[in-house]
Amino acid sequence: MRARLVMRACLISAAIVLVLHLPGASASDGGVAGATMEGYPLPTPFSHPLGIVSDGEGRIWFTEQSTHRIGLFDPEKEEFTEFDLPAGASPADITAAPDGTIWFTLVSSAVNSIGRISPASGKTETFKVPTPAAEPYKIAVAPDGAVWFTERNANKIGRFKEGKFEEYAVITPDSQPNGISVDSNGVVWFAESVGNKIGKLDLAAGSMTEYLIQHPFVNPADLIVDSDDRVWFVEMNGNKIGMLDPATGEFNEATIPKVSSVPVALAVGADGLIWFVENRGNKVGSFDPRSATFREYDIPTPRSLPSGIAVDPRGRVWLTESDRDANSILMLVPAVEETTLEEPPAEDTGPAMVDTPPPAEEAKGGEGGGGGGSGKAAAAIVVFVLFAAALWYIIRRTQK
Repeated sequence: MRARLVMRACLISAAIVLVLHLPGASASDGGVAGATMEGYPLPTPFSHPLGIVSDGEGRIWFTEQSTHRIGLFDPEKEEFTEFDLPAGASPADITAAPDGTIWFTLVSSAVNSIGRISPASGKTETFKVPTPAAEPYKIAVAPDGAVWFTERNANKIGRFKEGKFEEYAVITPDSQPNGISVDSNGVVWFAESVGNKIGKLDLAAGSMTEYLIQHPFVNPADLIVDSDDRVWFVEMNGNKIGMLDPATGEFNEATIPKVSSVPVALAVGADGLIWFVENRGNKVGSFDPRSATFREYDIPTPRSLPSGIAVDPRGRVWLTESDRDANSILMLVPAVEETTLEEPPAEDTGPAMVDTPPPAEEAKGGEGGGGGGSGKAAAAIVVFVLFAAALWYIIRRTQK
């Protein structure tokens, strides 16, 4: 009799737990109504795609690090083209210049170069960086056509224009400069992954300045400047999107809902949304600076290790799935309401960023980011009370 009562109490408690954790009981952490995703497997297996960019015509260019190629995907024809690079080149980042030329970095110590492709002719050229084993990593093109890149191993910022290189040593030793971008005034901004700073190189003023990020060891990685010349970056260890306002020198940060997501790359849409990939969270995220709100999209491929992200002229978001088996590029067509931001009120003075901690259940390392910690905490209390009541009932019955 006692065993039967215990079994009944356990079954009732288990049923309560199951009901409280059904998908319908809390908001989803992934699928967004109206959004679609489509993957395109690369023609060469195990190519390890990393950097990605959209050119002015909406074609998608990306690096294939393991197979030492540059890939091109035409979304209209759904056709791939691949361009061979020197043996062992190991391409990493890629960008498109205003004139349509495609520039990329080759991080291999032996090759140690930046390269370019002319889309019209398909001709590929490489240019060896002066400092040996500099490990050129991220790359950007300035409004004047100068090509800027970070030398992660040499702790320098490189510039290439009209066939000539110039290099500028970063102030902080061993800072490992990573992401780089150029604002509308030609000022170069870069992230120092180990230095935990944002750097500024102003050739017109002949100066380099560093801004110390307010939290230590956040590991700033990719960096980009928006149309208002605000500097955005991802914090790989901090699990945040950061922004430096050059006008004030002040930082703002916003915590990504998915805990331990490891954001590694970001892009800015024409509508002002900040897009990023969560390398370990296996999601694509967007941040609206005006409302300080996030939206996250689950990637269908398990553990795809998204690494690069770009937004094309039509507002579609593209990313690389660098996992050995995923080996694809993925297109996200966002929800309609997300592609257009409302105009800010007249008194608006900038992004309304806030540093809000993640939901309680995620702070403990739980999966998902939708329902919030308070709902699950309440559910746990309910289960505990009901289970205690069941045990009390059993004890009372057995004492009779």
